[in-house]
Amino acid sequence: MNIEKKELGFDNIVNFTDISIQKILKGINQTDLTMALQGADKYLIKRIFNNMSVRAASIISESVENFETAEPSDIQNARNTIEKQIHNLAETNEIDLLQGNEMQLERVKVLKDVDDSQLLSYLNKENPETIALVLNQMDKDRTANILSTLPEYLRNEVNSKLEEPEQA
Repeated sequence: MNIEKKELGFDNIVNFTDISIQKILKGINQTDLTMALQGADKYLIKRIFNNMSVRAASIISESVENFETAEPSDIQNARNTIEKQIHNLAETNEIDLLQGNEMQLERVKVLKDVDDSQLLSYLNKENPETIALVLNQMDKDRTANILSTLPEYLRNEVNSKLEEPEQA
């Protein structure tokens, strides 16, 4: 797969397949990863931790939380190191981007762990189809709770797009 240069940045790690993220992480030392994750997007951090062993993710997470204030230039240098790793792997076609629905489903999986107030702030900006896609991945009670807080016009549209449970 040809990956465009603009897709090879640190923030775009979330767009790679799990296997690709694991390959990227293999070539990164703990210090650089800890530094690069300072102030990073929560979704990006979650995608990275989901592609590490529980023990390694715990160690890095603790390091990120306890890290003293880092200089922006140090953070950028660490991110540049990771971007070099991404570029090297892309040049040899060793990494792949998620494709269309894979990317949406990966993001939906992460949303399951987000608290309801954060999820609502995200969903209120989305179209009814996207909201239904997300809610179809949630349990019945959580879906009902979130639906009840949506504006009525949006709730009605989303309800019409939710998958009907299969009849036994």
